[in-house]
Amino acid sequence: LEACYLQSEISNGLVNRIRSFVREAELGAYHLKRHEGLLRFLTIREGKQTGDVMVVITTSAEVFPQAEKLGSTLMETFPEVKSVIHTVNSRKAQVAFGDEEIVLAGDAVIRERLGEFIFEVSPTSFFQTNTHQAERLYRKALELADLKPEDEALDVYCGTGGISLFLSKQVRRVVGIEASEAAIQDALRNSAQNGVTNCEFIAGPAEEVLGQLKTEHFDVAVTDPPRSGMHPKALNALIMLQPERVVYVSCNPTALAQDLKRLTQAGYEVGRVQLVDMFPHTPHCEVLARLTNGSL
Repeated sequence: LEACYLQSEISNGLVNRIRSFVREAELGAYHLKRHEGLLRFLTIREGKQTGDVMVVITTSAEVFPQAEKLGSTLMETFPEVKSVIHTVNSRKAQVAFGDEEIVLAGDAVIRERLGEFIFEVSPTSFFQTNTHQAERLYRKALELADLKPEDEALDVYCGTGGISLFLSKQVRRVVGIEASEAAIQDALRNSAQNGVTNCEFIAGPAEEVLGQLKTEHFDVAVTDPPRSGMHPKALNALIMLQPERVVYVSCNPTALAQDLKRLTQAGYEVGRVQLVDMFPHTPHCEVLARLTNGSL
């Protein structure tokens, strides 16, 4: 392929320049079955609002002596590139990020703007790729949450703190939970840099952290789990907390339906469902569901 028309001009330019570099340097591709070879994945992250671009080259544990040259070449050729990262994945698992990160050129993060907030995004932390629609998604989540100034809010699977920061402007306090330590560090930096003082972020699996919060009171909970849905223990722990309102954000309607069934069995009522098209030209969309606690 010479170009992908769903990608930006800068993204296509980077792919082609890296492809040329790889061929000139005669670098080999990783072979999954033989577990040998160097190059595994190329990831390009763009800040659509800021113009910042991050390039992540994921390799096997084989020696990569040309790595720094590649990093400097990309920075010199593309002024939009603010970060070039080399990650090493020595395992057989086909994942796009490794266990070790080396900054080849530029910064360790890029920056993106959503609404009035600036976010720092590191290579492995989750951040919505379609940031134009992400802002609409977050504002719709706030609308469905029906927030009040005295509310205590819970943000489960908070990632780098996107929804948490949006919540912070309309409630007394926000507690964000995320399993990724890197994402929590991003969330803490994002909160501080945006002058937000009423957000608390806790690193750990949702099923464990929610159980530790059983003595706390939350008026509203927003949950944005991975494609598999909420961990069953996390869902049960959320039900035990008995928030008055729940906004469930899902990228997998099938998993959402399963979790909504459990929530309705526990006394919650589904009041509204909203679709947000985050991935144009694909069958995928985000779904938001608003639930209220029928026992309160």
